[in-house]
Amino acid sequence: MQIKELRINIQFEYIREIRKYLYDLEEFLRQNNLCDKLNAVPPVPDDVEPHIERLNSIKDDDSKILNIFVSQASVSVLFTYKIPTNFEDMFHKEVNYLSDITKKIKAFFISIYPSFKINYEGLVIASSKHILKDDDIEIAKYNIDLKIEEDRRRVAKEIDNKHVTIIEKSFVKFYNNRPAINPMAVKNKKETLLGWNYILVIEVHNRLEYNNSEDDNTSLEIDIDFASGKIVDLLKKETK
Repeated sequence: MQIKELRINIQFEYIREIRKYLYDLEEFLRQNNLCDKLNAVPPVPDDVEPHIERLNSIKDDDSKILNIFVSQASVSVLFTYKIPTNFEDMFHKEVNYLSDITKKIKAFFISIYPSFKINYEGLVIASSKHILKDDDIEIAKYNIDLKIEEDRRRVAKEIDNKHVTIIEKSFVKFYNNRPAINPMAVKNKKETLLGWNYILVIEVHNRLEYNNSEDDNTSLEIDIDFASGKIVDLLKKETK
């Protein structure tokens, strides 16, 4: 499997006036070499849907793009990889780097908004690979029905009194088609079928800890070592 994305999601207590902190946040990100530019976001009023993005920053390097998304109730830090990246070669190093970035952002918020409180967090990995139409071993391994164009499944499971795992699997046929201005007008013919894109997304979050907590004043940060270890186990199990 090739790693496509790695993400940490932070869900925090609603900050209605988040926009007044965004300039300082942008400066903080630039000073820490975490932002090259900002993506344009609509000027959404403070009393509109709290999970709409109020800031989206971009940092581009040779191997990946770093996106940071901020709303009134969440921060997401996302690595999107430009080149094929093997799981074994990079996972722990990249998780540690991602975790360091989120720690800096959380410390910044605490410094400007002392009542900043984390409700729960999640670690997410997205990976994919091609399964070719003539690869009988892989087709049998994943029990792919040749007549199905698209198969998507999602299972969320409690693993203890704090954590939930989510596993999403998608098998989508892909074809050797000519480019078209209107992608919906492309004709997917049997003779141009190449195989299936297998997309695997695994998430570990501690919302269950938040659900069961009786203390409304304590930040509930996820144990990143636990979450990354669980993802390693699940990824190996799903791809062996």
